[in-house]
Formats: sequence, structure tokens, C-alpha cells
Amino acid sequence: MASAFDEFLAQAWADHADRSEAVAEQLRTATPAPETSSQLAALARFVVHLCGEHLGAFDDGRWRLAALATHPLADASVQSTLRVGQASLTLAHSGAADWRGFTAEEQVRTEAAAAAISLGQHDTERAVALLQAARYRVAARYRVAALPDAGAAVHRPL
Repeated sequence: MASAFDEFLAQAWADHADRSEAVAEQLRTATPAPETSSQLAALARFVVHLCGEHLGAFDDGRWRLAALATHPLADASVQSTLRVGQASLTLAHSGAADWRGFTAEEQVRTEAAAAAISLGQHDTERAVALLQAARYRVAARYRVAALPDAGAAVHRPL
């Protein structure tokens, strides 16, 4: 049986393309509490997608992610998701990234997510450049064996 949070998030995904502003408002006012760290991470990824790709509301997205950072379920994995989300919004918006404290996988995930955001904002040139940078980072890392065990978290976004 799906939790109230899972049902809410599934409906938000179903509605977000046609009703982006309304879904963003529901996130502010009616989001059920996540019960697991994986739900919290899923919420963070949805915020990045909605605020970045659909609304171009970069500051709002970063604010929402910052608020999630203090959630009791924000374990190390969620913190990584939040770091990547924050950096993705910033990179897509400004073209700059501060990689201090990021793992190689987080850098690739950030560039790939920023590319998707850029594409959603109709900035094809930036999207292609970011995808190329992420692809190069993976290929370069493989040559020096920095990401020998890169899994779906690295490859799926690309």
C-alpha cells in the first residue's frame, strides 16, 4: 500500500507538466511528510526538476532544497542529492559550479542534471556543453580508473 507521500508525489509528477505553478504551490502548502530518506531524496529531485526545468525558479528551488537539508531524514545519501540539486540549479542558471567537496560521481550527476534543466529552459547550447562535459568527465575518469565502478547513478542521467 502506497503512503500518502508516495501518492502525493506520484500525482505531482502526473500533473507537473500541465500545472507547474499549481503543483509548486501544493509543494509549499500540502506536501505530506516523507517517512523515509528515499522519499526525501525523491522530493528533492522533484523540486529540482519542477523549479529548474519547468519554472526556471532557480532561487526558489535552492531555497526549498536548503530547507530540506535540516530534515531529520536527511542522511548522507540525501545530503548528496541535495548538494547535487543545489549545484545543478546554480550551474544551469549561471554556468558556474563550485566543486569543492564533490565526489566525481556527484560532479557528473550535477552536470547531467544541469543539462536537463538547461534543455527545459530552451538553452540548448548550454545543455549540450554540459552533457559533453559530463561525458568527458566520465570518460576521463575511466581512463584513470577514478570511476571504475560507476553505476546507474552516473550513467542514467547521461
